[in-house]
Amino acid sequence: MLQSVQDLVGKCIRERFPVNLALSSEEVASRMAIYEELSLTLAGMVANVSFYGESSHDTLLVEVIEQVSNAVGEYSGDAMLLALERYPALLSVYASGIAAVAAGEYGTLFSILTKPRVWSFDKELRSVQMFNARWMSEDQIKWDFLPGLEKYFTPFSDYLVPVFA
Repeated sequence: MLQSVQDLVGKCIRERFPVNLALSSEEVASRMAIYEELSLTLAGMVANVSFYGESSHDTLLVEVIEQVSNAVGEYSGDAMLLALERYPALLSVYASGIAAVAAGEYGTLFSILTKPRVWSFDKELRSVQMFNARWMSEDQIKWDFLPGLEKYFTPFSDYLVPVFA
């Protein structure tokens, strides 16, 4: 699984996904779809470990989430594109969390939400602090451009429903 993390991080480098330019809403939606495709294998792995694994596997899940979450460059560029750099990590956290809840593994859910250390600018956060409703609705990030969700109150959350369906 750690090799899949390295593969994902290697494919999501800034040379491929620059953050210092302005993109149209269609280009951002396209970038999100690419991140989803690249994240599919790892998200499936963490979901399976969360569902079928033992509590001893929680440390592996924490390490995976930390590595994917912190594989970002310096904090300079477009706010939305900087946030999207962490989208693969969000997908892994959500996939793992949904699977843990489905399996009744609330200890695993606790671990993946509270133990991974995620760096944001100059402070350390836990994954639950980073990947929550606030991240999805930052003042400078307007997700209402997502296709078909322009008039939704929670466009990013509504966007994720079919991603995990």
